[in-house]
Amino acid sequence: MPPRQSPIEQARRWWKEHTDADHYVVPPTAAPSAAVARVLRQEGLVMDVAGKRAWILTAERPLDRRAVFIANYWPVVALVLGRYEPAAS
Repeated sequence: MPPRQSPIEQARRWWKEHTDADHYVVPPTAAPSAAVARVLRQEGLVMDVAGKRAWILTAERPLDRRAVFIANYWPVVALVLGRYEPAAS
């Protein structure tokens, strides 16, 4: 049985998998655990946006959070509004 990964190792692996797949805007519920979510926030690897309904993955704590948000605006809108999609059908 392989050794259990620490929350930091899990967080870094999760972050890398998502960024390698070009998924920079994700719901916070996509994190594998609360401990991993905490590490991602503490390490500055995610930025909470849209009232904490979306994360933007970042390589480090951004100096200009507004610029990062604007660059990812439409994916954030799509993610937040996606949960209302069945009502629009």
